[in-house]
Amino acid sequence: MINLFTFALVVTLMINFFLGSISLQGVNRTLIMLPRALFESAVVTFDEEMGDDFYPYFEERYIYEVIEEYFRENLTQYVPSYRYGILFYQEDDLSICRNKCQTVKISLECKIMGIYNYQNAMTYSLLTKEEYYYGR
Repeated sequence: MINLFTFALVVTLMINFFLGSISLQGVNRTLIMLPRALFESAVVTFDEEMGDDFYPYFEERYIYEVIEEYFRENLTQYVPSYRYGILFYQEDDLSICRNKCQTVKISLECKIMGIYNYQNAMTYSLLTKEEYYYGR
């Protein structure tokens, strides 16, 4: 009888650890594998007001909308609740900017199975007019 109880306990723990690892992998994959196209489509590449001095920047409102929709569609299957933050700043002096930013940082925090506190962030930067940097 003790052997049966021990076996049932071990199997239950193994299944819970397996489900927890699947949730952790899913959340991590969701953040790390953010589609590059979301950020490419948010880059403004022309502005008549600035003329030749123009430098590409991220359209902030578009990124907020797209990231919210992406997380809602992809994270709810792994965790019941999550928090995310989006920070725009300038790469050269790391100052927070209000508009026409060249760098965006996406932070994600959630609890996996009510035990493990997951926290991670990804940074996306525009380097030059022709290149951009994906992730960090």
